[in-house]
Amino acid sequence: MKTKELILQAACALFNERGVAAVTLRDVATALGRAYGNITYHFASKEPLIEALYAEMTQALSGVSASFAQAPDPLTAVLLAPRQTFAISLRYLFLLRDYLDIVRAYPALATRVRMSNDARKAGLRMLFIHLRNVGQLRPELSDADLDYLMELSGAMRTFFFMQLQPADLQRVHLEGEFVDYVNRLLFPYLSAEGQKTYQILNQ
Repeated sequence: MKTKELILQAACALFNERGVAAVTLRDVATALGRAYGNITYHFASKEPLIEALYAEMTQALSGVSASFAQAPDPLTAVLLAPRQTFAISLRYLFLLRDYLDIVRAYPALATRVRMSNDARKAGLRMLFIHLRNVGQLRPELSDADLDYLMELSGAMRTFFFMQLQPADLQRVHLEGEFVDYVNRLLFPYLSAEGQKTYQILNQ
C-alpha cells in the first residue's frame, strides 16, 4: 500500500476513534511509526487530509446513486440504498458525526460539501419526480413536497450517525435499525402501489 493510502487509512481510523478536533498530523505520524515530515509531504495540514477522505466517501456513495439509473425498479433501488450505504457511512463515520465542526472549521471544504450535496439532491429530485410520475409516490405531492422529503431524509441519515455512541457500534442489528429508520420516513409519501413494494422488501 502506498504511503498516501496508509496515511488516509490511519487518519480515518483516528478521526473515527477520537474525533477530528482531537487528532493532529503528529498523531497520524505516531500511529504509522513515520516521521512527521513524511506526513506533511503528502498533506500539508489536516484540511486536505479530510478533503481526501471526503472525496473517497463521495466516490463510494456516488456508485450507489449511479445504480438507480440502471435499476429495473427505481423504488426498490431507493429502499435498498440505506443498506448499501451503511458500511460506507461507518467507514467514514467522523465525516457525519463531526459534520458541523468540520464545516465550521474548514470553509473551503464546507463549500465543496454544499456543492456535492446540491448535485446529489438534483439527481435525487429527478428520481423522486420519476417515481411520482410512474405512480410509486403519491401523485398529489408537489415538487416542494419532494424537496422537503429530500432535505428531511438527508438530515435524518446524518443525525442517525451523529448520535451514535461507541457502544452502539457493537449492536448486531444496527444496520437494520438504520435501514428501518430511513425508509420509514418515505412510507407515508408512497402510493398504494409503492407501499406494496415497501412491504414486500420488509417481509
